[in-house]
Amino acid sequence: EEKTKIGFVCNAGLGSSAMGATLFRRKLQEMGVSGVEVSAYPADLIPEDLTFAVCQRDFMEMTGIAIKARRVFTVENLLDQSEYAAIIQKIAAVRNMGNGEGSTGEEV
Repeated sequence: EEKTKIGFVCNAGLGSSAMGATLFRRKLQEMGVSGVEVSAYPADLIPEDLTFAVCQRDFMEMTGIAIKARRVFTVENLLDQSEYAAIIQKIAAVRNMGNGEGSTGEEV
C-alpha cells in the first residue's frame, strides 16, 4: 500500500506549519492511524507527490497558490487542533475508498 503523505503548508514552512504538523502527528497517533507521513513545507517548496495538504484559509486566499495534492484541506488556524479529527476522518475515508481524485480547497 502506498504511504499517505500529508503536507502542512505556510509561507516559510518553519512556524505554524511545523507546529501544526507536529500536533497533527500526535492526533493521528491518538486516533490509532498509521501509514501516514506528515511534514511541513514552505509555499515555494511544496512537493508534487503529496496525497493531502493542509493550510490556513487566508493563506490560500492571499497567495492563490496551486497545491498539487489529491485534496487540500483549509483550516482557520493550523495550531487549532479542533479541526484535525474531522480531517483525519475524511483522510481515512478516502484511503479506504481508494479514491484517486477529490476536490481541492475543501473546508473542514
